[in-house]
Amino acid sequence: MHIAIDIDQTITHAPEFFSALTSALTGATITIVTVRDSTDGAEETLRLHNICYDRLILSDDPQLGRTGDTEYDEWKADVITHLKPDIFFDDSPEIVHRIQPPTRVFMCCDEVMQGWLAKSLGR
Repeated sequence: MHIAIDIDQTITHAPEFFSALTSALTGATITIVTVRDSTDGAEETLRLHNICYDRLILSDDPQLGRTGDTEYDEWKADVITHLKPDIFFDDSPEIVHRIQPPTRVFMCCDEVMQGWLAKSLGR
């Protein structure tokens, strides 16, 4: 099984959950995909939250990094499409709507996203 996970507003929204999940999934490949471009900051966040992972892909990754004027949501969706993980966790509707099967997408909803959804649904 291959799982891809975003950092900001995903892992940082529910760090205990993602720590337990990544620790429990022995034998799975865990890839962290983030728009951050600082390895040090990303690695420190993952260490702080006890996240187990196999690969960290940043927006300036030498192989899969963002090029030219590609928007961040398009870049991340392209990376996920390229990686073809079984499951992808992210918080951004601009990204998750671009992910096609067979990847299953789980979207984290913090208070801001919950308010936006309620407003969008007229509630």
